[in-house]
Amino acid sequence: GRGGMGIVYLAEQESLQRLVALKVIRPALQVEQEAVERLRREARTIARLRHPNIVTVYSFGQTHDILYFAMELIEGDSLRDLVKARPTPPKSQLLAWLAQIGRALHYAHGQGVLHRDVKTSNIMVEGGARPILLDFGLAREQGATPITRSFVGTQGYAASEQMRLLPLDARSDVFSLGVTLYRCLTGKLPFGSKPLKKVMVRLEKDAPIPPRQINPTVSPRLDAVVLRAIRRDREQRFASGLEFALAIEACLAEG
Repeated sequence: GRGGMGIVYLAEQESLQRLVALKVIRPALQVEQEAVERLRREARTIARLRHPNIVTVYSFGQTHDILYFAMELIEGDSLRDLVKARPTPPKSQLLAWLAQIGRALHYAHGQGVLHRDVKTSNIMVEGGARPILLDFGLAREQGATPITRSFVGTQGYAASEQMRLLPLDARSDVFSLGVTLYRCLTGKLPFGSKPLKKVMVRLEKDAPIPPRQINPTVSPRLDAVVLRAIRRDREQRFASGLEFALAIEACLAEG
């Protein structure tokens, strides 16, 4: 797999005779200190998080001037691919997965870590059962002021405060998880994805179309949960990933 910063290989950890996912910096970026530090920070961040719904790091090191870290190999599909497939997973299954990710985010936030890039492609589902949050390359300490002068994240999923380079908190990740749920239920992003300026204008001025208007199978209660999670004003959102997860679970219990 390839992304903007790194490449992930299927590899064998010979000492333990197991397959792993091995992440390295793209060759063109190996001389850039910012890219090197980002990979190192990602490995250290994941290594301090121990949760069944967060990817596990096995080792970190450098060989032949190549910085790398090895993670558990997840046999499954990304949530992005699953919601594009036909048929899509049952709505109840999607809700159960995202409730688990909400609890995983609550745990990470309790450890002082903000993910900053929650989206369908950063959630893998192992064996069709266990959702796993990955790619902590943009993770930062809660309350930290952004160190860049430009937006980093994924437009369309990021909250208004993230796009405006303001300090973030748990509710910023809750917003992104709410957008992820909206995407799963409707196949669309509530504020679009490009161009960047138009997304920012929609975030500031436009109310999203309620999911129920796009997908009539969405219950009024679930509709309200999604819309609360993606409120422009973070004070009106769920206060934590756990609160969001409990709201989703209540919808499941209601049927």
